[in-house]
Amino acid sequence: AISVGGERLYNLARQGKPVTAPSRTVTIFRLALHAWHPPTLEIDVDCSKGTYIRALARDLGEMLGCFAHMSALRRTRAGPFLLNDALTLDEAVARGSTGTLPELLRPLHAGIPDIPQHVLEHDVVQRVRHGQRVAISAADGLTALLTLDGTLVAVGTVTHGVFQPKRVLAQGEESPTSVSARYGAE
Repeated sequence: AISVGGERLYNLARQGKPVTAPSRTVTIFRLALHAWHPPTLEIDVDCSKGTYIRALARDLGEMLGCFAHMSALRRTRAGPFLLNDALTLDEAVARGSTGTLPELLRPLHAGIPDIPQHVLEHDVVQRVRHGQRVAISAADGLTALLTLDGTLVAVGTVTHGVFQPKRVLAQGEESPTSVSARYGAE
């Protein structure tokens, strides 16, 4: 999905045009052999964001003096979310019909654990929901604002004690019941 000059590299490749992806530095935290069924190799990789596993397969092939390609990819973790904790669509539909799905949904702020969080007093929440800047006692930088009950209100930037919203969630946008109502089985 890399773009060069505003054009996706895969589009250029499909048009038969030569493409050279820009190099980037990534970190492979762990690379472990999962299974070996010649000539097929299965590996587990823990890596930094921006890592292209197809490119890793190609590079491993080059290092081994052969050609290599990726035939399957399964993401087992994305940030704080683990595949083992996920539900299949059938499981979600079944739990939605019994009313137990909402209690299994995680709050939106669970997806941004690395962003500092600040809890707002009730009287300030509506001002933030209307996109207004508010004074808060938080360190400068990206910050997530939550209500007293832990509902994500907004994500924005604090500069010299003033929060400037970048993305404000509509009231009820985080509510698990609204999510299950919009995406529930019919």
